[in-house]
Order: sequence, then C-alpha cells, then structure tokens
Amino acid sequence: GFYLPYWRQHLEYRHSYSARAQRGGGALLDFIHELDFMRWLFGEPLEVLCMAGKTSQLVIDTEDLVAAVIRFESGLVAELHLDYLQPTYRRGLEIIGEARALVWDYIDQTVRYYGSDTNAYQVFQESINTERNTMYIQEMEHFARCLRRETIPELDLRGARRALVLVEALKRAARECRLTRISEFAEV
Repeated sequence: GFYLPYWRQHLEYRHSYSARAQRGGGALLDFIHELDFMRWLFGEPLEVLCMAGKTSQLVIDTEDLVAAVIRFESGLVAELHLDYLQPTYRRGLEIIGEARALVWDYIDQTVRYYGSDTNAYQVFQESINTERNTMYIQEMEHFARCLRRETIPELDLRGARRALVLVEALKRAARECRLTRISEFAEV
C-alpha cells in the first residue's frame, strides 16, 4: 500500500491511470504483481472472498482499499491487503505455519525466518535493486531477448490471463458480497 497522491509526485494523482477505472486503474490492477507472486508461491487459486471499494476522500473512481481471502487448490488460505491509503510505502509477505514463519519486507530488504526449534527469528538482509530504474531496464532487456527468441517470458500470456481472471473474481466477490469460485469464469 501507498497513499496515491504521494506515489508519482511528478504527476497529479487525479490525472493518473490509477485514479480511473476506464484506464485500468485501481488497487487490484496496480498491485497485480502481488497476485502473481502469490500464484507462483502457492499455486492456482480456487475461490475468493473480497471487500473492495473507494473508502477515502481521494478523487478517484477506482477501489482504494482491498481486503481479500484467497483459498488455493492446495488448501492454503491467504489474506491479501492492498490500498492507496498508507502514508508510507509498504510491501511485504508473511507466511505463517504452526511451527514456522517467514516474513519478507521489501522496504527493509529483509527476510525473517522463525523456527520453533530456536524460538527466535533469523534475519537475512540483502540489497536488491537499490536503483529502482534497474528493474525496468532488466525487464525491457528480458522482453527484447524474448522477441529475439533467446528466452521464454517469465510470465506468459496464460499466466497473465490467470492473474486478470483472479482480479475479476475478486471484483465480483466484492460487488456481490459472496464467495466466488475461479471456475465460474471461462477456462483459465
């Protein structure tokens, strides 16, 4: 999450794509990479519950807050929070089990691992992409290699479609206030 007016300070937030549904804005689409990494880590989703909408005074016609529960085919259940409201940028992941926990903090660039055998967290820290523009350059280089058929895409069209189907399932679950099964959508 991050407060939308602070996000792209060179641009008035009301004029950004994020503020307009017709331009593909909204927290669900802006933060779709969180859905990608959840699918990479946990497999494909089976069903979702979601509350999403515009809750703030922001001048937007998209959702600024998303709270969702996603059940994966494996049986794993995940909670998802996305927003345009937090005054400081926050991004991370917590994986919690009966005897272990793993906490990733993108901002601090740390992973904390808790094991019941030690009853303590081990902290791992490594600097990644300290120059934010580097990841965009690497992405374009990867895209060029794909065009030259030197490699295959990290996320192919089928994977991208599955992420968009998940977004649509979350939006339907929020709109209809009900559990939504991914199978209600066309073949993914």
